[in-house]
Amino acid sequence: MALVDFYIIFFSVLFFLNISILLFIYDEKNTLKVDINRDSLAIFGAFIAALIFMFYLNLLDYSYSDDFKQYLRWFHEVAIIDDFSDLEREKDLGFSYLLYLLSRFTSSNTIFTLLLSIFVLLFISSISQHDRVKFFNFESMFILFTILLLNRMALEHYFNIIRSFVCSAVLIYVLLKFFRSKYIWLALIPLMYFIHKMQFLLFFIFLFLAVILPVRVLIVLIIIGVINIFTDASSQVIASQMIKYINYITDFYSNSGLTGDLVFSFSKKLQVGFYIIIPLLLLYTQTITNWGFVSIVSRKDAFLIKYIYLLSGVYFLFVSVFPVADRLTVILIPLLYIMFIKYVPRKIVVTYSLCVVAFNYIALIRNSAYLNV
Repeated sequence: MALVDFYIIFFSVLFFLNISILLFIYDEKNTLKVDINRDSLAIFGAFIAALIFMFYLNLLDYSYSDDFKQYLRWFHEVAIIDDFSDLEREKDLGFSYLLYLLSRFTSSNTIFTLLLSIFVLLFISSISQHDRVKFFNFESMFILFTILLLNRMALEHYFNIIRSFVCSAVLIYVLLKFFRSKYIWLALIPLMYFIHKMQFLLFFIFLFLAVILPVRVLIVLIIIGVINIFTDASSQVIASQMIKYINYITDFYSNSGLTGDLVFSFSKKLQVGFYIIIPLLLLYTQTITNWGFVSIVSRKDAFLIKYIYLLSGVYFLFVSVFPVADRLTVILIPLLYIMFIKYVPRKIVVTYSLCVVAFNYIALIRNSAYLNV
């Protein structure tokens, strides 16, 4: 048996366990009369989801992502200098310094990938504790692990735009801590500016806009955006206007997507529909009535949902003609899933999670050629 076949069987067993635990959680009345502690089962489920993610991310061949290979070159570039002042690269010095500190202990690609995957797990574990309303904490963590770790869009964040992910993950963590009156974490905010300046600015610009824009405007923005994703109607107009300012835009952000052409593939539209639009619309049905929030939504959650709506609407409108909009999903997806788990009925959340597992399994098998075995 080829080694790749062994890993496919290995992953298949883990996915089967993941689905089995989801089905048990779905059965709230315990019709099978299984005497098992739900928290213990959820912890085991989270461990299985983490195991799938850790093995998959660390077994992927580096050729899977050109961006990841660039990060590895950056890491090795920093590793060979004796003093940080000798670094010639001026871009995002905070991230370079993180790499420099890590390189004092190791220059191994494997350790770099392992530490990245551990950071992802710690981030998702920490934000899962924001939800203390409906699910047990451990069940919430298990669900979040299941729908976030091998989410095909989120996987791009962990493997392609690492600086954006690190910056956004810390800022999201700080924002949630701020909502729980733990202000000491605000001290981390200035540091994130030096990790990724553009992502830092995007995070706070849209945070400010979410404060001042009424929810009705954001709902209309989402409606227009969702229509645009599948028709490109608004993108055609946006592209025709942006091409007039192409010289100014490319001075700020250089990418071939700024030629005025629509570069949003059908497969990407399918991912956006499955991973963002479906949970977004389900969240809308549970939290909005008569162009306003239902009474069960707290003020803090109402603000987060407005933030989610704004990020979603802008992403839907701009992603096909302005690729930097992809960086909005690094902020959007974790926050969306937190609110989705919190406000959407349990059976719907678990049913969606089962679909995510199936979707992720199919994608993993199709990408098995990239396993570095």
